[in-house]
Amino acid sequence: MGGRLFDLVTLFDIIEHLPKRQGFELLEKCERLTCKYIIVQTPNGFLEQGPEYGNELQRHLSGWFTHDFEGLGYTVHGASTKIMHGYAGTLRYNFPGAVKCDAVLSWLLRAGKNPHRSFSLIAIKDVRGVPARLNAAPRQRPA
Repeated sequence: MGGRLFDLVTLFDIIEHLPKRQGFELLEKCERLTCKYIIVQTPNGFLEQGPEYGNELQRHLSGWFTHDFEGLGYTVHGASTKIMHGYAGTLRYNFPGAVKCDAVLSWLLRAGKNPHRSFSLIAIKDVRGVPARLNAAPRQRPA
């Protein structure tokens, strides 16, 4: 591959729109595009979503789980809660403060450290071979 590599490649709410095999192929291509990090955000498991507004490309074709990413060397974190989300990721409950309620529940359930309890997965891979860490102390440069 010619040219420079990117430091960061991101896939936010994309991979679930592909069949599982094509999703794994996309992740392999992302690894060839970066010299540092890949970040993927996707619903936890299969989330029903059809062709919104007549757009067939909005349909979800695969579900992704923690083990799918961990098996490829990703560190996986959770975001939000399954309790508050329904069809196509919309909030199930419509009341003032619903988003804040979801954030508090997420914190109480420790969804970030327990992705199986979360609505979304955030998978991070450092292709340099260093495991990604959330809230890690910044590296100091030599003087």
